[in-house]
Amino acid sequence: MKIFLHINRLKPIFYHWLMTLAIALVFPTLTWAYPSKNTEHPLVKVFFESQQQKQQLLSMIAPWEIDSNSILVNPSSEQLETLKNAGFQTQILYHNRAELFPNKRAAQPEDAGAFHTYTELKSTLQQLQADYPNLAAIHDIGDSWEKTQGVADRDILALKITTNANTSNKNKRALFLGGHHAREWISIEVPLNLAQYLLQNYASDSKLQSLLANGEIWIVPMVNPDGHQYSVDSDRWWRKSRRKNPDGSYGVDLNRNYAYQWSVSGSSPDPSSNTYHGISAFSEPESQAIRDLANNYHFNTMISYHSYGEQVFYPWNYEESQLLEVVLLEKLALDMGKLITEASGKHYEIAQAAYDYLASGTTDDWFYAQFGTMSYTIELPPNGHPYFELNEADIQPSFNENLPAALALIEWSQLANPAAQIEINAEKNLNKINENSELSLSIGMQAGNRSNIMADWWLYADSPAGTYFYNAATGAWQPGLQLSYQGKTVDINLTEVLKSNSLPQGNYIIYFGLETHADGLMDKEILFLEQYPFSIIPNTNTAK
Repeated sequence: MKIFLHINRLKPIFYHWLMTLAIALVFPTLTWAYPSKNTEHPLVKVFFESQQQKQQLLSMIAPWEIDSNSILVNPSSEQLETLKNAGFQTQILYHNRAELFPNKRAAQPEDAGAFHTYTELKSTLQQLQADYPNLAAIHDIGDSWEKTQGVADRDILALKITTNANTSNKNKRALFLGGHHAREWISIEVPLNLAQYLLQNYASDSKLQSLLANGEIWIVPMVNPDGHQYSVDSDRWWRKSRRKNPDGSYGVDLNRNYAYQWSVSGSSPDPSSNTYHGISAFSEPESQAIRDLANNYHFNTMISYHSYGEQVFYPWNYEESQLLEVVLLEKLALDMGKLITEASGKHYEIAQAAYDYLASGTTDDWFYAQFGTMSYTIELPPNGHPYFELNEADIQPSFNENLPAALALIEWSQLANPAAQIEINAEKNLNKINENSELSLSIGMQAGNRSNIMADWWLYADSPAGTYFYNAATGAWQPGLQLSYQGKTVDINLTEVLKSNSLPQGNYIIYFGLETHADGLMDKEILFLEQYPFSIIPNTNTAK
C-alpha cells in the first residue's frame, strides 16, 4: 500500500515509468503488465504465386484465412516488414481493430457480454451439477499456468454427463473440447451449450436417455482459461496461453503442444510466434490436463472446437498422407457435414486437416495416434468477417447447426466394435488337433461401427508350411499373402472356409482382420480383430 500512496504523490511525468518499475519489482510473475496488443496491428492480405511460396509464407506467420492465392494475417510491424523483405506482396485491409469494428464497444474487464468468462463458466457448470446431480459431475482435471504460479485461481474443468454420473465407469465415451485458443470465444459456447442441452432435455427425450444410459459424454469447454481471460481483459485477438517465456514474451499455442509429431511442421520454435509449440511436448499444464484425462479414460470419439472457418477436419494435421482409417474418418466427417447442412443450409468444408495447412502437435493428431480415437477439429462460424468476434446473436445458431453432428458422433461412439467369430471343428476354444484328423475352420463377422464403410478384410494363416490366404473369389486357400476382400463391410454369418485333414504338425495362427484404409493392399501388421492359435499334434496326444 505504501508504494502506491507514494507513487500517487509523484509528478505525472514520472508516474507511468515508476508504476511499470514497481509492478515489475513487486509482482514479477504477473502476466498482464503492459502487454503487446496485436489488436492494434493491421489486418493484411499477403499474396503468393505457387504452392512453394504458400508453404514458405505459412512457415513465417500463422494465417487467419487461406484463399487460393493469398492468406489473411494480423502481423506486428516487424513481421510485416519481414514479409515485405522476403518479397511478398501485401495489402493492408484495416490498420487496426478500431477501424475494422468502428461500432464495437471496447472490451470491459471481466465482461464478455453473452459469452462466458472463466468465472461465469465455472458458475454455470456448478449450477448444472447442482440441478442434475445424478447426471452431471464436475472433475477438476488440472491447473492453468497462472494458477501454478500463484497469480490466478483457474482450473481446467471437465463435466462428465451420464446416468449415475458420480459412480459411472462406462467404457463408451465421447469427448468435446473447447477454448484451446483464447480469442475463439464461440468454441467455448458450443460445448457448454451441448452440456446444457443434454441435461435440460434428458427427461423428455428418449434418445438422450439412451445415450446417457449407454455411455459417457465428457465436456471440457475451456482448455485455456488464462488466455481467454486475457482476451477479455486486454487483447481481444490473443491466441495463446499466458505462460511467461524465457525471452520475456508470453504464451504457448496449446494446440501445438501435444506429443504426436510435436514441432515437426506448422509450428514455431519462436516464443513470440502465435504458433509457438513450447519447450517440449506437453510442457504446459493445460495440455497435460487433457493428456491425463485421456490416459485415465479411453475416448472412442473426440471433437476439438475452434473458430473460425466453418470446416470439419480430420487427421493428419502434420502432413498430407494416408493413415489407417482415413475412409472411416472421412465418412464420419462427411456424415457430420451433411447433418450441419440439413440443420442450417451451410456447407462446411470437409477435409484432411493438412490439406488446408500444416500443423504439428495438435490435439486430434495425438488422440488418433495414441488411442485410435476418431478425432476431429471443427472450425465454427463465421466464414470470414467478423472473424474471431462472432456476434452474440450468432451463439445459439452456431450451436444449433452443430448439435446434430455432435449427437451423431456420440451415438457412433457407443456402437459395437467389429467382432470376429472363429470356430475350429464347431468349437470356439479348440487349440489342439490330432494329425490327420479332419479340421473344419469357420469364420463370421459382425461389422459393428464399420458397417457399410469401405474396408479391406482378410483371413490368413501362418503355418510351418508357409503363409496362406483365403481367396474370397474362389472360396479356397492359396499360398501367399493377399486380400481376401475389399468392399463395404457387412455382417458375415458363420461360414466354413477351410476343411482339411492333411495339415502337417506344427503351430498355426489364423488371423482374421479388418481395416478401413481400403487401399486394396494386404497390411499384415494392421488391425487384427482376432488371432486364433492352434497346434497340429501327433495322434498319440489328446485332442485338446
